Formats: sequence, structure tokens, C-alpha cells
Amino acid sequence: MMKGRIVASICGRFSVYHNGQIFSVVPRGILRKDNDRLLVGDFVEFDQSMLTIDRVLSRKNEIIRPRIANIDQILVVSSLKEPNFSFDLIFKYLTFANFNHVHSEVIITKTDIAKEIDKIVQIADVFAKIGVKIHFISNKTKEGIEEIKDIFANKVSALAGQSGVGKSSFLNAIDPSYKREIGEYSKALGRGKHQTKETILLPFSNGFIADTPGFSSLELNMSKEEIAQYFPGIKNHFTRCAFSNCLHISEPNCKVKEVLELEKLPRLVYDSYVKLSNEALMLYRR
Repeated sequence: MMKGRIVASICGRFSVYHNGQIFSVVPRGILRKDNDRLLVGDFVEFDQSMLTIDRVLSRKNEIIRPRIANIDQILVVSSLKEPNFSFDLIFKYLTFANFNHVHSEVIITKTDIAKEIDKIVQIADVFAKIGVKIHFISNKTKEGIEEIKDIFANKVSALAGQSGVGKSSFLNAIDPSYKREIGEYSKALGRGKHQTKETILLPFSNGFIADTPGFSSLELNMSKEEIAQYFPGIKNHFTRCAFSNCLHISEPNCKVKEVLELEKLPRLVYDSYVKLSNEALMLYRR
């Protein structure tokens, strides 16, 4: 019996990585009978001669979107243009990462086509104030590519973001041998065209990078209380509020509103938080 990690799944067959080799295997009948869900990222025990998965090992985490297991960090990928940059969408994904207790950073692509220097300075300032590390890169000119490679060393990293922001192009930029298929951006629709159909783990720097399907929208299945606890920037202060269930909107002695008034928390971060909190309320009522 050998131990490996699932790196891809296609039509009921699983690619398992073991010591630099890929084995194409299928689950044993008992796994199919028990309807065990196998995910990319799972550690499994498999039979090399029978090419069957015999056992799924315990997971340290399981992420819903992208659908993957046992990751060390989520890298939220956004573009400055085509599709246009959105603080709200990035904050949603950072909230999701915090909720799942997974480290997250932000990668901003397409610096070569966006000339609004003031916008770039604003983005960098906002994320610095809420303690989120951000990387600006260009897949076309390779600006920032060499500097960013170190964050992947010895880690399993999941790239997550809208269709068209440049996830596959980014992977090709850091390692041309991947030859990931690149989607187009539709100006008429204002969004990217899906190209990556399935989650796949690619070996890199003694770890793995997950290329994942893009999306056009993102809904968080979280309560207002959970959003109040895990929203980026808010997360750093909520334990210091007078009430443990503080929603940071109308409650007295709220530390979040205090740092907001002191301009230590950017107003646009707080406004995005309130918007997301209201969305959670509407989802609950519905």
C-alpha cells in the first residue's frame, strides 16, 4: 500500500501524486458504496498494482470554493482591469478564508494595462492598513513574477478569483511548462470566459499550486455574526468590543467603530463590511 495525494479528478478517475510519479486510479467499491467524497488535495492510500484507492486519510481542512482539501493558503487573484478591480469581491474571499482559518494574500494582475497610479496606491494603502499582504504583477511583462515565487515554497496554495483575472496566465508565467489554457475576456459581457473546468494541483517549489475554475459571483453562506468576526480589518478588533456578539453597526462601546473614527480603519472597508452584513440579513430572511 502506498500513500499519495490526489492532484486531479476526471470522470471518476483520480490522478494521485507519489514521489514525483502520477498514478491514475479509481476508488475501491466500498468507497463508492459509502459515497465517500474524494477531493483534490486528499491524502489517500492506494494499491499500486490494482490501481485502486483503498482509504482516504483525515483532512486538516476542506474548502467549498474552490472545492479542495488540505491547503495551506488561499491566494485571491484579482485584476486591475478586464474585469475591473472590486474591493467588495476581494473582501468576500478574504472573509471566507478567515472563516476557514486559512492564511490568505492578494495577487493583483494586469498592471501593464492599468495606468491609474493613484488607484494602485490606494489599493496598496487599504490592504496595508488591514494587515493583508498584496502583490502586484504583470503576466505579460513578468513584472513581480520572480519576487512572488517564494510565497509558494513548501506550501499547498489555492488560486481563487473571477474568470478572466489571469490565474492560468499567472501559472504559465511562473512555470511555462504548465501550458495552462488561457481564457479570453469578454468586453461585451464584462466578465471572463471560463477556461479551467476542474481544480488541479501543479507541483511547484516543493509544494503545489491549485488552478481552480473561475466564477462570476460569490455568495457566502455565513451569518451576520460570523461576518462580524471574520471580515478583514474587522477581525483584528472584534474581540475588544464591549459585547461578544457585537455587529459593529449600532452597538455601544464598539472598538471597530472607534478605530473607524480614528481613521485607522479605512471607511471603504467598513462600508463594504456593512454591505456584506446586510446581504447576510437578506439571505437569512429569504
